[in-house]
Amino acid sequence: MVNARNWKAILRSRADKFGLSEAGFDYVESVTQSPPSRVPTNSSGQNLIVDYASRKMGHTMQLESLSVEAGFAEMLEFDDNCLGYWAQPAPFWIACTGKDGVKRNTRLTFDFLVLYYDRVECYECKTESDLLRLEEKIPLRYKKNQSGNWSSAEVEPYIKNLGMKFVIKSEAELNKILLRMRWRRKTGQEGSLNPNPKIDPKHVQEKPT
Repeated sequence: MVNARNWKAILRSRADKFGLSEAGFDYVESVTQSPPSRVPTNSSGQNLIVDYASRKMGHTMQLESLSVEAGFAEMLEFDDNCLGYWAQPAPFWIACTGKDGVKRNTRLTFDFLVLYYDRVECYECKTESDLLRLEEKIPLRYKKNQSGNWSSAEVEPYIKNLGMKFVIKSEAELNKILLRMRWRRKTGQEGSLNPNPKIDPKHVQEKPT
């Protein structure tokens, strides 16, 4: 499958909606025109790498099927507010505090860059157990708040300055969404997570550059 969508044109036509900085716009545009920055591996022997065929994107992408990533991609396939998504986008260098308490520039590759109709978000997908372990080691990068959601005091401000949002998606949160989505599909209801999307996909401009 080949993705025939003109992502450059889509980005430019909706630039005022996304609210990206100049650097943020250049980053997103580059990601939409580039292959994944890294290829998932099974070096630990505890995962299974699969070619995930995305109808929405019109091509396949390699994902870790036994982790949170494949489930998140499935969710995006049926999210009517999601225009497109890219696995393993280009990395960022962000000043983060390590286990030793020293802050240093750290290379971070997120799991997904997601383009919605009115915003752009970067996602990191992890199991709840992994997040709890990371919270103990590097709490400035991973912290669970009182509402049960995960946040990052060091990563979020950097991404926000680019006009995007950084989101940590846990397995526990994702499973609830997938169960609801799969139940809707099984019972013959509309599979979308958003039966009343904010914007009709037909209204997205896609003019040639």
